[in-house]
Amino acid sequence: MERGIFVAFEGIDLCGKSTQKKMLAERLRKTDCFVHETREPGSPLIELTIKIRQLIKEYNMDSRCELALFFADRAQHTQLVMELLRRTGTITLTDRQWASSVAYQIFGRGLFGEERTLEERLADFFVFNDFFSHGIYPHLNILIDVPVEVAQARVRDPKARTRFDNEQINFHQRVRNGYLQLAQKSTKGDWLVFDGTKKAEKLHEDVYQKFVEWLKNKKEEKE
Repeated sequence: MERGIFVAFEGIDLCGKSTQKKMLAERLRKTDCFVHETREPGSPLIELTIKIRQLIKEYNMDSRCELALFFADRAQHTQLVMELLRRTGTITLTDRQWASSVAYQIFGRGLFGEERTLEERLADFFVFNDFFSHGIYPHLNILIDVPVEVAQARVRDPKARTRFDNEQINFHQRVRNGYLQLAQKSTKGDWLVFDGTKKAEKLHEDVYQKFVEWLKNKKEEKE
């Protein structure tokens, strides 16, 4: 039985989602909430997923292999999430989850057949994802949306660069469009979309207020 809350921060690279996740976690802890921060791929608490993260970041590979590694990470990672969801009052914040796989591997890479409808492609994806994720999905997806040109103008720490940074701008545009479509059409959890071009502090205030409102509504639904 799920008692905790599972929230995923999503968006294209350099959108600011990692910063916003950290800021929300710190603020919630000041209100005496028990918050666990994690990420996909590569949960800091799971050695195997850290190794998978390094493989994905550093090695060129077939798109199917890439998705398979994300699924492998998710299968191991979700074991930890499931344990946290059993704890009343725990809020788990993850940097990326299933929506990243759809945005990057389906919209970006074109897996599951670009000639098919989005509904058909998602149906096939969810067969695999349901299995590897143990059927666990975030209750809330927070999308930090920014134009690709804005994101790419931001400076990334050279140590944090991955092979995804070498993709053409059209790839990142497809990924962004994928996220926006998911936010409109997905039935896997709720979605909140924020303007990632705002200053970090102002954006955080927006995220915090909307999250608190969402959380209040969820609690009222359960009563």
